[in-house]
Formats: sequence, C-alpha cells, structure tokens
Amino acid sequence: MLLHLRKVRLRRQPVSTLLFWDQVLAEHHVRAFGWRFRRTLSLVLSLLFLFLLTGAVLNPVLPQNQAGRTVIVFDNSSSMNAIDNGSSRFEAAKIILAKLLASENEQSQIALVTTAGKPQVVFGFTAQSQWRRKAAEAIQPTHQPKKLGQAIELARTIGGDARIFVITDGCCESVKPLLAASDLTFFPIGTPLENVAITRLQARRLPADPLGFEVLIELANHSDTPKECRLELTLEERFVDLRPLTLAANSVETQIFYAQTDQGGILRASVDLTDALAADNTAWAALPARDRQTLLLQGESDFFLRRALQSQQNVELLTGEPPPQTDETVLICHQTVPERIPEGNVLLIDPRGDCDLFTVGGPLASSLIGQTSDDSPLMRFVQLENVLIAGAREIRFPESAPKPQILAAATEGNPIFFQWDRGNQGKVTVLSADLQQGNLVFRTAFPIMVSNILNSFRADGGELGQTFPAAAPSESDLRIAPKEFYDLREGSFPQNASFPPIWFLLTGFALVLIVLEWFLYHRRWID
Repeated sequence: MLLHLRKVRLRRQPVSTLLFWDQVLAEHHVRAFGWRFRRTLSLVLSLLFLFLLTGAVLNPVLPQNQAGRTVIVFDNSSSMNAIDNGSSRFEAAKIILAKLLASENEQSQIALVTTAGKPQVVFGFTAQSQWRRKAAEAIQPTHQPKKLGQAIELARTIGGDARIFVITDGCCESVKPLLAASDLTFFPIGTPLENVAITRLQARRLPADPLGFEVLIELANHSDTPKECRLELTLEERFVDLRPLTLAANSVETQIFYAQTDQGGILRASVDLTDALAADNTAWAALPARDRQTLLLQGESDFFLRRALQSQQNVELLTGEPPPQTDETVLICHQTVPERIPEGNVLLIDPRGDCDLFTVGGPLASSLIGQTSDDSPLMRFVQLENVLIAGAREIRFPESAPKPQILAAATEGNPIFFQWDRGNQGKVTVLSADLQQGNLVFRTAFPIMVSNILNSFRADGGELGQTFPAAAPSESDLRIAPKEFYDLREGSFPQNASFPPIWFLLTGFALVLIVLEWFLYHRRWID
C-alpha cells in the first residue's frame, strides 16, 4: 500500500518546451474513460494481493466428510522379514506406506494399525503429516504372528465408513475371505517363496532319569522339492548332537534327541540352510537344571542299602543331623520310624514302630507277592510277582489316616510296598522288607526300586522347559497366500495427490497478481 501511495503522488516538473503538449494530452486524458481508473485498478490489485496472502496465512481447509478418512493396516509380522527380490518384505512395505501417506492431502485424516501379535493403533486420526511420517518410520519388524482379521476389525471399529488400506504379504489363512470385502484395498507384498523352518522345539527332564533329558524338534519343508540339511543341537554353546536330514517335499518331520547332564541352560537348535526367512532356521528352549538330591540316612546301617543309595546318580548321601529342609531332601529311615512323619519326602524301609499314618504288627505268615500295580512309575522295570519278601510285617492303617496307593501286596492282601502323596507336604514311601533276610537285595529289582522311589521324589521330573522361537511357526509358510491375492497388485499402487492444499493455491494466485500489477504499472505498460 505504501508503494501504491508513493506511486500515485509522483512529483511533476513542467518544462517550457512541453507546455503545449501537456494541454493536448490533458484534453485527451479527460476524454478517455479508463484513464480515470488507471490508479484505482492498481489499488484493487494490491488489495486483492493482500487479501489472498492473508487467506494463505490463515491456512483454510475444506470440511472433511466421514467417507474421506483413511485407516492403513500395516503388516509387521514375522513373515515380513523374508528376503524377497533382494530386500525384505518389511522394507518394501515401508516404501508403500510412505507413498500412501504422501499421496493423501495434507488435511486428510489418517489412522495407522499394525497386525503383529496383538493389533495396536500406532496413531489415531490425525492430519499432522510430519507427525504421521515420524510415527510410521518408527515401526519395527517383529517375530510375532499376524492377526490380520483382528487388525481389520479394529480398523473398522475406529474408522466407521473410512477407507481401509491393507499392506501385507497375505501369509495367513484369514486373508482369503477378506479379499471380497468392498471396504478393503489390498497392497500385496512379495511373491510365493520356498522355506524350511523349525516349527516346534520342546525340552523336558525325564522323571525316571536323574540326569537325562529329551528334546523334541519339529521341522517343516514348505517347498515342492526335497531339502538336505544338518540339524545341530547345543546347550549353552556346548555341542550336544548333530544329525544330517533329508526333508521330503511339503512335509513335517519330528526328531527326538536324548542326552544326559545335570546342568541347565538354553538349548539351541539350528539348520544350516540359506532360504528366504532365516529367522525360523533357529529356535531356543530353556532346560531346567537338575538339582542335586540330598539323602539323609537314619537308623540301623545296612551295607546293601548304603551301596544302593550311593549308586544313584546326582545324589549326596548324609548321616547324622538333618540339613536345612529343601524340596530335594529325602529322609530315609531304616528300621526306625518317627512318631509323627515330618513334612517332605520320606522313605521308610523295614519299619518296626508305629506312627501317625500306620501301625506295625508281627511278621506275615506268607510274604509272597501276589498283587502289583504295574501302571505306577515306581514299578517301572520292576518285577516282583511271586517273589518272597522275607521279614515283611503286618501293616494296619487307622480309620482316620489317609489310605495310601498299594504298589505291591502279599497274596493275602497285606500291603508290603505302598506310598502316600501328600501334595505340598511331600511323599511317604514304605517298603516292609527285612534286607538282612531273603535275596531281595541281590536282585536287580532292588536298586531299580530305590532309583524309582528317589526319582518320584524329585520336584523337576517331566516338566517342559520354556520355548523361545526365533519366528512364529504359523508364519513359516511363505506360499500360503492365494493366487487372487497377488492379482490385486495391478493398479493398487498409490498415486500422488492431484489437488494441492488451499494455502498453496492462494499464495500462487497472490504472486500472479503482484507480478501482473508490477508489469502493468512499474514497467509502464499502462500509463
């Protein structure tokens, strides 16, 4: 406006030689109708420029309707880590996500949802393009399975009638029924790929073995050709076993390893193959350590009993004062019985006194074993039928006392070998046999019985260790997406926005007006 006022107040300096020409021109100007408005047009152009520039600074926006909003469902599950055409599927998906965000108008309302594990909303509906871009760049790949159906339901819940764009590789069973949905637009990632994967790894301690453990490994060959590989198993980086394998085409095979150690740690199973998804070629599992079992022997000393206890693996035999009570402490009483059975695991051999669980009578007239419980773990590899147990005594149970599990009984039904399971208070096992009589201690059944009894007292027998898969087993088949899913690739790639923001248009029009006014008046195209 200052330039305009300065321009309309130009100082005039009359010259004598132009005196007559000024009079002629003055008469001509008065006759020209537009001459009267020559500076008024400049003022209008300047005011219009100011109006447009002010409007651009105010950043006006068009009203957004419900249907104009967009929810993007982004797949960051385990299968997106597969290498496809030289780069990972996740990287290709991030490129499409960036182009989708750039293709929308600046004032468009966009929300972003991820599919891995439990579907999450990365950000709700927002028009802040810079914040949307930073939040999208912060998404990281995971090794969790995709929940595509749940993620789309979440997108529909928060979006209502909004458009839903789905960026995924389609490697899940739930993708096929979703292809026909009218509110979904898919952006397929990758192509079908062959893959070999460790789909299951479990390790457990053996209840009947104080040192042994088993490892179950399941391998899947998701390809149309056989694959040769080597399966290696290590425990805390120490070699355990190695097996060469030939996996049949489109097959699932199971391998079982057996080894012995009292130490625990992390088991690692791996196959030496180079395929599309390297993460599922390795899996980990936790193997619990086998605690050393403390045996406290009390009562009359017996050579054969002591040797049978000393022959056990991973045990420590003590006599005298009892150590601090733990889950792995076993009280062994030979020919003596506490008046009240203490808490914990207790083994009574040849009891000759009464306690709160039973009373002891005289010797049995017939101690020939006639009944056994062969389905019990304590009778594993033990054959006592028709075996004469010398020195066995009559055992009676009070009415108020709980009844034990009878493992072996004489032909007349008198219990000889039995056990109570008291839950958190431990187990009590009783063998009514005089080790100094008969030939039981010379049979292989005796040390096996002792081993079975001690193993039944262990607190860590048979449990499964925790598994840590490197990739979700359900994501290992990289060919599961149907053919019609890949057919959606044509025409689904996002295009750049065709309509610029309003502030940009206003600024452009203002610049055009100021340039026009400058050329018309400052350059004297119009006098």
